[in-house]
Amino acid sequence: MEQNLDVDEIWRALRPWGLYQIRQMAFMWAANLPCSVHLLAVVFIGYRPGFHCADILPVRFNASNDTISDVTYNECSVTLSYNLTNSSRTTDSCPNGYKYNAHDDVSFVTEWGLVCDESAKVDISQSLMLLGQGVGGFLCTGLSDKFGRKTVHIGSHVTIFVLCLITSFIPSYVGYITLRFFTGMAVEAV
Repeated sequence: MEQNLDVDEIWRALRPWGLYQIRQMAFMWAANLPCSVHLLAVVFIGYRPGFHCADILPVRFNASNDTISDVTYNECSVTLSYNLTNSSRTTDSCPNGYKYNAHDDVSFVTEWGLVCDESAKVDISQSLMLLGQGVGGFLCTGLSDKFGRKTVHIGSHVTIFVLCLITSFIPSYVGYITLRFFTGMAVEAV
């Protein structure tokens, strides 16, 4: 092997990009676009609008025949002041849920009430997708070696389509994060 290898000569011999290389890059960018959409989707589907505690029913708190003199609605709690001789106050954590400044179905945050104490679950869903990518990185390289890159690539796109279709109709948070994990695995195979 020659010691003085001139890399510039190799680049000149290969010549600039032609139509074939441009088409191949366009195909790869087009193939990776759906994957990036799924990775960044949590920005939109995890949107958290402004919110506060929903109105309470006076009947629920009048069971002890105390008269409520003031109700203060906070973001994550309701403070009740009773008109007694002692003038006591009670704080309860939104007994009737939350009232959002948007429709209840604008994101999975509003649909499943992932605010206040539950707000970390939004970040957990994205973390599990990234964890799925890590697991998929280990598994899919072996699958590509065994079955071929094209088979794994096409299979991954079909899997992403099916998983994301199911994810859009899933009614529970646990099902959602499970599917996000497997979507992360499939995204890594692309």
